[in-house]
Amino acid sequence: MAFPKLSCPCIGGTLGGVAALFGAAAIVVGAVSAHGGMGFSPLVGIGLSYHLPHAVVAWGAAVAAPLADLRDETAAGRLRWAVLCWLVGVLAFSGGIYLHAFADVSLGPVVPIGALVMIVGWGFAACAVFRLARGLSR
Repeated sequence: MAFPKLSCPCIGGTLGGVAALFGAAAIVVGAVSAHGGMGFSPLVGIGLSYHLPHAVVAWGAAVAAPLADLRDETAAGRLRWAVLCWLVGVLAFSGGIYLHAFADVSLGPVVPIGALVMIVGWGFAACAVFRLARGLSR
């Protein structure tokens, strides 16, 4: 099964911008949780422990994808898919946890599905890096 390429430079720039906004949102969630008068919930801590690192990695991969495009278009596309998976996964996983912590709303299977989507993102990233490394050794 072939995936759409996601090779348009505007998509990479958009993904990088969204990843940066996700990073800012993680700081806001942490600050509101710590200083918002609600007390810091362990659930928020779990959400943040996945949210911020994935936002940083997504931003880095979105920045690296155009450089990877110079060497291997397929690897760059896989990096963009990784970024997309990480952002969607964070939205589902951490967002679901935040809703549960702040509003006592449960989204059922959305949280574990979000975790699975983040794992798929890491698979795309691994495939991209292996492909790039193989190309460098030639």
